[in-house]
Amino acid sequence: MIQKSCQLARYLEMRVRQEPELELLSEAQLNIVCFRYRGTDALNTEIVADMQEAGIAAPSMTTIGERVAIRACFINHRTRTEDVNALVAAAIGFGRRRMQMQDAMSYRRPAGSW
Repeated sequence: MIQKSCQLARYLEMRVRQEPELELLSEAQLNIVCFRYRGTDALNTEIVADMQEAGIAAPSMTTIGERVAIRACFINHRTRTEDVNALVAAAIGFGRRRMQMQDAMSYRRPAGSW
């Protein structure tokens, strides 16, 4: 089970490296990988909350080099590569949605443009 957890961490590291919207902050250390969505610390904090609330995954947060990181720690013997793929997809999906929400909120129609 320990070996499988470490393999899943290496798999997540590889998946994060493949996604331009994600940034690897710490390579796989045994069963732990730290990464982030390319955006603000607040955005990454919101992504972690979104994933937990949706029940997709239960990553935690940490700080690496003064930047908030999404911390995935593999300890459940039932975790599969499909779960890692869901974690990556969720981080990207929630990150995109949050970025779109921020863009929409920052858009202001000029006065008299109606």
